[in-house]
Amino acid sequence: MSNQLFFTPGPSQLYPTIPQHLNNAMRENIGSISHRGKEFQMIFQETKERLSDVLNIPPNYEIFITSSATEIWERIIQNLISNNSHHFVNGSFSERFYDFTTAYQLKSTAQISDFSHEFGEFNVPDEAELISITQNETSIGYSFNPEEIKNIRENNS
Repeated sequence: MSNQLFFTPGPSQLYPTIPQHLNNAMRENIGSISHRGKEFQMIFQETKERLSDVLNIPPNYEIFITSSATEIWERIIQNLISNNSHHFVNGSFSERFYDFTTAYQLKSTAQISDFSHEFGEFNVPDEAELISITQNETSIGYSFNPEEIKNIRENNS
């Protein structure tokens, strides 16, 4: 078993304790509580606090919990991009998001790397409102170096 943790809606490692957690959730009726109710709000707040602590997320950041990548892409397009996005494409997942933005007729650009190679440069057009980086490209087993992500962010603030 790998010691890596993934908080994604895609392929995820499942632990042997999952059936026990599901049984506890069923016994406590967690799946049936209202997402607008106080009980859910308390669970959600505790989840955010624990994730922030474990992942060292700064207090001025938000945590979003989604159901699928397609939902994420749609919400990003609807809420964060007016005209332009820039995508680092190096696998099927990152390519699909880029294709998704062009289907919405955005003026998206992409820096495409051979799916078996790392990016040589990190050029982002000035007009890009959003920079898309797929950190874990599971289609090819590639993980984007966190230091490179940090540098891209610092150079395009």
